Amino acid sequence: MNYSDDFIFNNNGRELDVLEALRPNSNLKRLTIEYYNGNCFPNWLSGFHLPNLVSLKLQSCGLCSHLPPLGQLPGLKELSISRCDGIKIIGEEFYDNNSTVLPFKSLEVLIFDRMYGLEEWLCLEGFPLVKEIFIEHCPKLKRVLPQHLPSLQILEIFDCKMLE
Repeated sequence: MNYSDDFIFNNNGRELDVLEALRPNSNLKRLTIEYYNGNCFPNWLSGFHLPNLVSLKLQSCGLCSHLPPLGQLPGLKELSISRCDGIKIIGEEFYDNNSTVLPFKSLEVLIFDRMYGLEEWLCLEGFPLVKEIFIEHCPKLKRVLPQHLPSLQILEIFDCKMLE
């Protein structure tokens, strides 16, 4: 899904209404949401509604201040979040600790890129199958990385000047 400039400037703040109404098919495997200017992501962006999603890219969603419970997407193997400048903290909502399901149980590749507002990533859970983590151009990020990464093969951190 790619929002054009015309939609962004002429919809009177109805981005979430439009995105929420889409309700993608539960068999969807790959999803990219780009240039979305709503202030939160739709409710259907969860494991319950998208059990077969394998790849998710959130790009240039500048007004969203927190992420949906992406940890509950059971088949998610690749997650890329870039240019989502409104997100300052990645916290509990990312994992959905209210669920009994192990978060990110299938995730293999995790990318945070050009997250200029990101200051903290609260890593409450490990990522048992993650093989690759890329954290790039997150200049305000101070703390990061989960403790339990038994499958990690590649870790790339670039241009994260405040990282401890």
